This record gives sequence, C-alpha cells and structure tokens, in this order.
Amino acid sequence: MSTSLLEQVIRLENQDELHSVRLLILINTLTGRKNETSIFITTLAKLDFILRYPVVLERALKLINVVKNAAIHEAERNSIESEMLAFSYSPWSSDFRRLLVLLSARSLITWRLDGRQIELKLTSLGMKLNDELASRVEFSEILQQSKIIKTNFSTLSNAKLDSLLVSIIKYTTVNTKGGK
Repeated sequence: MSTSLLEQVIRLENQDELHSVRLLILINTLTGRKNETSIFITTLAKLDFILRYPVVLERALKLINVVKNAAIHEAERNSIESEMLAFSYSPWSSDFRRLLVLLSARSLITWRLDGRQIELKLTSLGMKLNDELASRVEFSEILQQSKIIKTNFSTLSNAKLDSLLVSIIKYTTVNTKGGK
C-alpha cells in the first residue's frame, strides 16, 4: 500500500530527529567556539522558528534591511507551510521544550536554568555529531542559515524578535488573503 505525498509530509514533520538536528546545529552556532551560551528559552524558540521556516528568515532579513543570500528555494517560498505561519508560531510550545529534553537525554547537550535563562553547551558527543552533520551537503543550508540568524537576530531582545515575527505573520496573513 502506497502512502500519499501528504501522508509522507505529515510523517516527516512529526520526526523528532529532523527537528533535533536543526536545533543542535542552531545551538552549536549560537554557542560558538566557547561552546556556551546563556539565552532566554523563548528567544531560542523564536530563533529556531526562523530557522525552521526559511521564508521567515528571508522576510525577517528584508524587514531589518539586510541583503543576504539565505539559500531559500522557490518551493519553500510557495509552500503551504509558508502561508500557514500564523498557525505554526508558538515560542511557548511544549514541543520545543521536548526537543531540548530529547537532546539532553541523548547526551548531545547540557543545560541548566539560570534565572529566566538557560545556559547551553554541547557535549563532546553533541560536538562530534554536529561536526558530522556540518560535513554533509544535506545540512549545509541549515548551517548557513544558522550563521545568518546568529549574526542578525541573536542579539535582539525578546520583544524585538516577537515584534519582527508578528510583522512577518501579519504580512503573510494579509498576502494570502489577497491583500497587499
């Protein structure tokens, strides 16, 4: 019995491994050479949202007047997910926190709560896996986009990031309804 394309996409979307890999690459990029960062969990979730949806990255760069090649494919610009961003945006999602717990349970990261922020580090196993992923062409775009996110958005306050994302979602909602 063959499965439809829609069923395959839904199954892929529900794969924790895919999302864990993306988050591991982002955390490694944010921690940099010192392999440590302190960040609000909602900020990390918002940065991951920008990475998860490349069209958000492209639109966010335009809003802050940065011209960079974010390696966005035409299929990502025109995907149904891009039109449904308002339903996907939730930096308070338990799914995101579950990914952090999975990365920790797999001994890929360590984290500790420090007030309202979390201190993140990759373990030696996490660094080894990240290095393997970084050497594979399939993950080169995620790596490039993570670097763009770190450079342009990681120092923004939670409020500024939220405002930026709300603007992108409003733009998407208006434009998918035929308005400008």
